Amino acid sequence: MDSTQQQARIGISVIVADPDMRAYVSECLNQIPGVQLLDSNTDIMPDLIVCDDQNIVVARDIPRLVVLDEPPDASAASGNFILTPFDARDLVRAALRLI
Repeated sequence: MDSTQQQARIGISVIVADPDMRAYVSECLNQIPGVQLLDSNTDIMPDLIVCDDQNIVVARDIPRLVVLDEPPDASAASGNFILTPFDARDLVRAALRLI
C-alpha cells in the first residue's frame, strides 16, 4: 500500500441525475483536501452523499446534502440542502459542515 492509500480519505458519493450538474458538483468537491469521490458501484460506505432527490433513503447515519432548484416544503426540509445556483465555495462550505 502506497502512502496515498494510507492517508485518511473522505468518501463522497455524488448522485445527481443531470450530467452537467454532477460534473460541476464533483469538480467543486474535489477542491476539499482528502476527498475521494466514490463510484456508485463501490462497496465503500461514503462519509457524505450529495444528491438531487430529497427521497433518497440514506443508510445508517450518513449525512446527505440535497441540491435543489427551489426551497423545499417546510414539512420535507431536513436543513441539509443547497439551492442552485451556487458557487464552489458555497458547496464546499455546506459539505464540510456535514462531514
